[in-house]
Amino acid sequence: MEGRNKHSESIGDTFHDPSNPTIVRSYSGGPDFSASRITQTQPNFGLTKSIVTEPGILVCWQLVNAPKSLLWIEGKEFVNPPHRANQIEFYDLSLSCQAYLESPFETVHMCLSRAMLDDLADEDGHARFGEITVPHGHSMADSLVPIFGRAILPALNRPNEANKLFSDYVALNLAAYLMRTYGQSQRRERSVARVPSSQISQAMELMEANLTGTVSLAELAATCKLSKSHFSRAFTQATGLPPHRWLLNRRVELSKVMLKEPDSDLAAVALNCGFADQSHFSRVFKACVGVSPGRWRTEVYR
Repeated sequence: MEGRNKHSESIGDTFHDPSNPTIVRSYSGGPDFSASRITQTQPNFGLTKSIVTEPGILVCWQLVNAPKSLLWIEGKEFVNPPHRANQIEFYDLSLSCQAYLESPFETVHMCLSRAMLDDLADEDGHARFGEITVPHGHSMADSLVPIFGRAILPALNRPNEANKLFSDYVALNLAAYLMRTYGQSQRRERSVARVPSSQISQAMELMEANLTGTVSLAELAATCKLSKSHFSRAFTQATGLPPHRWLLNRRVELSKVMLKEPDSDLAAVALNCGFADQSHFSRVFKACVGVSPGRWRTEVYR
């Protein structure tokens, strides 16, 4: 079983204040990636506890303006310009960090382990990440990080519906983007070998056997004896879909077969096809097919 990410376990304690409660919703994708949405609607939260240190990078996406705060890194005060809505900032999690927060705030934390970044660099032909090339805690514009943040929000709002393959996909692409854009790494040329269709079929069989989405990208890649980044690219090239999307489509197609049984129960179909519950099934089915499962079945039997 995969471990948990220290940041996801400790973030609630970092912002804990019984007299001024902060809402923290977290999702852990294992030891290499976690995300948290932290909401404080009242001013003058005060001093946070120090973030638990670990080798990794923290990317914060601000959802609201938070103009007043102070920041200390390793006990040294840093100039901390106002945080602007839809902007981002970076922190090196190997350094102790503490903040004094005066403004209400709402932010999404996305944490990537140093091990994941190094492994991706080695797999994908980059130099290792190295130091962050932007000042700690400085709010800055970025067009793509908010897209990754929005993609992971459903896992924070409904963690029981979170798809492990999807969170792995978000983490992998976020890490690759940060490495290219902020990590002082130059890509080294590397030829990419063609992946036999039999290996792609092996991955499909493993996903078919784990419709709940508990199988990870690392497990699929290992089945094919490939790195995660190589496998993800090869699978997408072969099928036209990333692994998590292929799995979602298979769930929906299987549900259609079951819905054709006159006595099938929607809640049972949902669970048998790997969805968290009937509500989750109905939302995904309608998004993919255009109508609800009940409406689709009615139209089939007209």
